[in-house]
Amino acid sequence: MLAMCAAPIGAFVGGWLATTYDIRTPLYAADGLLLAMTAVTATMTSNRRVEAALRAAAPAGGPDHPASKEPARESALGLM
Repeated sequence: MLAMCAAPIGAFVGGWLATTYDIRTPLYAADGLLLAMTAVTATMTSNRRVEAALRAAAPAGGPDHPASKEPARESALGLM
């Protein structure tokens, strides 16, 4: 929904940039914006953060909780 609402604004700004400067300017601006957003997104996500979020979201004692998997694995290996 956000992208659909931002599309007319982007079209207006892109048309203004093309009219004022050059036809390639909106493409360069979009490229810079895409690279900036990629850098921001890359700093927000990491494997550690994803794993921590999954652990926090899993119910304690449930089949998806990491603590509930450990005893089953140890008993399967005969370590208990």
